Amino acid sequence: MKKNNSLFVLIIILCIIGIITNIFLMSSNIFNKDFRIQTEKITINDKNYSIQITQIYSSDEILNNGIDTIINNIKNSFLEEVKNDKGKLVIDYEYSKYKDIYSFHIRGIANIKDILKRKDYIIYYDEKAKKVLKQEDLIKKDYGLYTIFNSNCVDYLNDIDYDESLLEIEDKNYSLLIFSNDNIHIIIINNNEEISIPINYSYIKEYLNKKYFKVRDKIIKDTNKDVEVTPEREETIQENVDKTEELNLPKYLAFTFDDGPALDITTTLLDGLKERNAKATFFVLGNRAVNQGDIIKRMIEEGHVVGSHTYSHKNLLRLSLEEALGEINNTNDIIANITGNKPKYLRPPYGNYNKEILNNSNMTFILWSVDTEDWKKRNADLIYEYIINNVNDGDIVLLHDLYPTSVDGVLKAIDYLKGQNYRFVNIDELFNKKGAIAEVNKTYRYVK
Repeated sequence: MKKNNSLFVLIIILCIIGIITNIFLMSSNIFNKDFRIQTEKITINDKNYSIQITQIYSSDEILNNGIDTIINNIKNSFLEEVKNDKGKLVIDYEYSKYKDIYSFHIRGIANIKDILKRKDYIIYYDEKAKKVLKQEDLIKKDYGLYTIFNSNCVDYLNDIDYDESLLEIEDKNYSLLIFSNDNIHIIIINNNEEISIPINYSYIKEYLNKKYFKVRDKIIKDTNKDVEVTPEREETIQENVDKTEELNLPKYLAFTFDDGPALDITTTLLDGLKERNAKATFFVLGNRAVNQGDIIKRMIEEGHVVGSHTYSHKNLLRLSLEEALGEINNTNDIIANITGNKPKYLRPPYGNYNKEILNNSNMTFILWSVDTEDWKKRNADLIYEYIINNVNDGDIVLLHDLYPTSVDGVLKAIDYLKGQNYRFVNIDELFNKKGAIAEVNKTYRYVK
């Protein structure tokens, strides 16, 4: 009898061990199983509306909850709008992957009384850490970043008719970002049409979280890219014969900086220029200058010239004359309120203007003869080398006071070029040194 009891106890112990082992193995499998994505087609029909949903399911419940919240927001918003009308809603998705990071793009497109409306959301997921991420976990939201996005989007959409306000340098316009293995993609919704604009990671390297992104420096060859201008543009340039080399006279350069001021970066640049007794010209944006009066005043006090780069960096060729002049005059008033004087000089965004804008501006347009493409290079040594190898007496050099690499590169170039008998002047001084007059409603690329 005792022998049978012992056997019974042994069997129970083995069963318990087996159960515990199975539980452990199941838990281990759940923990280690690969991340999976499944979809299901759901159709909801009512007498007034229909809803078609491509529902996403993953092996992570936290991600599922986040996706469900987005889908429910789209659905509930549609049901609220369709209460007294007939309509149709389609919710679908697509995703891209960069290493362990998924970008899920969920979109809802509604048709209510033949009017299309859409809502777009992106949710990010770290497969390795098994957690949902915020966009700011992956990329630093910054004015400089949006300037790069803006420039690339304008180039990409060059032949497309689009709403200019979609590319204004604001966070809301660049919130739909997809991370793929090759590029970051900016999603622009233009008249309910989705446009995906790719940008190489190397262009925005300094804004990416190094925890997730390992981006190598990309050496970009200078291609002497032409600036988009209108055929009817007029240029007035001094054509004096250059005698500086044979007479060993000083040579003059006008360094110009667009898109600022940018607080700490512009301050560092001003400190470096002051230390070197170098002068420059700053083409500022009105929507930045309006809140940075102190730094604008410092520019003037230290002998620099402040010009206008319009209020919000819009492509003037895509605006009516009235709108274009509004961009110009608004900024002129802002600068005048800070400095006491309206600016004389304008640099149109992207170098774009036409004869009508030029003749009605009552300003002198300053373009450039040397484009460093510092926004693209983002490498102080490349910027330095390009400057010292391409400048000549009387040149106007284009840079941006948005990037530390631009500041480091130009200050290093100034240190070198001093030994080559160059002097660094603001745009007023460049005209004076060359015995030229800056005429109103005229355009200059350099002053020789």
